[in-house]
Amino acid sequence: MKPEVLLKELNNPIPKSDIDFEDLECIKHALEKQVEKKVKNIRFSRDYELAEHNIMEGECPDCGETVTGSYLGNYCGSCGVALDWEWK
Repeated sequence: MKPEVLLKELNNPIPKSDIDFEDLECIKHALEKQVEKKVKNIRFSRDYELAEHNIMEGECPDCGETVTGSYLGNYCGSCGVALDWEWK
């Protein structure tokens, strides 16, 4: 199930539950990190040592840190939010 769907379900009132309110907030926070957010100010850069080609970089939409589009570029290294590198 996608994180967006789970978040929607968690926002509905739960009639009876053994889950603590703090646990629910923790679950919501973790799911929100998994929902991809568009990278801001995407650009190409060759400022990296040993780069054989241009590397995409941009800003994390949550914390504002510079992120690079590499094999680890699907998540922000600072805050952990999932990243969407689409140019649209």
